[in-house]
Amino acid sequence: MRNSKPILPVEDARPDVMMFKRVLENLKITKPLIHTINCKEALTWPKDEKNEKPCIVVTDLNTPVMDGLEFLKKDTDRTAITLDTVDNRSVFQIEN
Repeated sequence: MRNSKPILPVEDARPDVMMFKRVLENLKITKPLIHTINCKEALTWPKDEKNEKPCIVVTDLNTPVMDGLEFLKKDTDRTAITLDTVDNRSVFQIEN
């Protein structure tokens, strides 16, 4: 059986969330998405027993309340991918 755990994108800009969903659709990735707008929400989501734990967290660097780099320091239980664009260059970081 294939892993059906959800993907958790952390993004406060709605157009970026829509673009992320389109990329997943184009790649034929059908995992459910759990969307949060800041990294503090992303930290608390998996700790709630009734919520399914995500297989991966994809976070923007610049989110309100807690940013992606702070998230990487606090969440050591899973792999996280941090994405940002600076002057049309992508910043891509994976930590496990």
